[in-house]
Amino acid sequence: QVYNSGIARINLEKRHPGTMKLVHLLPTVFTIGVIILVLLAAVARAMIYYDAAHWHTWYYICLAALAPIIIYSLIIFIDSTRKNHSVKVGLLSIPAAFTQLMGYGFGFIESWWKRCVLKKDEFQAFEKTFYK
Repeated sequence: QVYNSGIARINLEKRHPGTMKLVHLLPTVFTIGVIILVLLAAVARAMIYYDAAHWHTWYYICLAALAPIIIYSLIIFIDSTRKNHSVKVGLLSIPAAFTQLMGYGFGFIESWWKRCVLKKDEFQAFEKTFYK
């Protein structure tokens, strides 16, 4: 559902130019940011073993790359736990938030690539759903 929402945003912009606002780009920025940070952390983690002389530098780079993701997850956990009075709901809110933002972001990226770069026609990702 959120993946199709990302796709729909590009379709709407194509049908009604000027309707896209900066806020519609934020999940995509989040998605790209998470991918870059995770890749950076993975490279730094691998470099700890390949460049043993500077392991501490790579260790801190790895931590620095993961820090924004960890901080964001903690903010979601604390806020959701407080609002819902449930640690379980707070914990489940973390993957829910990432799924929602990254699902939209990946849909937006795919649609932007296909519609704006490759100039393809309008499409939907999941036309056969539970409800149809």
